[in-house]
Amino acid sequence: MAYSADTIAALATPAGTSALALVRASGPRCPALVAEIFGAAPLPRQAVHGDYRNRAGALVDDVVYTFFAAPHSYTERISWRSAPMAAR
Repeated sequence: MAYSADTIAALATPAGTSALALVRASGPRCPALVAEIFGAAPLPRQAVHGDYRNRAGALVDDVVYTFFAAPHSYTERISWRSAPMAAR
């Protein structure tokens, strides 16, 4: 399997049919994304309750997120649980 240096994100739940949305991002920019989106990187593999804000700083949703750091994960990745509307 070839390793990609890209950071990607996708919904991990079906759009429109779930009560919650699970968003996953994977790649080398995940530590920076965690800090940018949630304010600070949590300890790896610990679920954290936090605020998801847009780039203007407005509150979008109240989420639970987890950061998975390499080398204990194939790539650095983040997962967060949100309302389906906020995941769009």
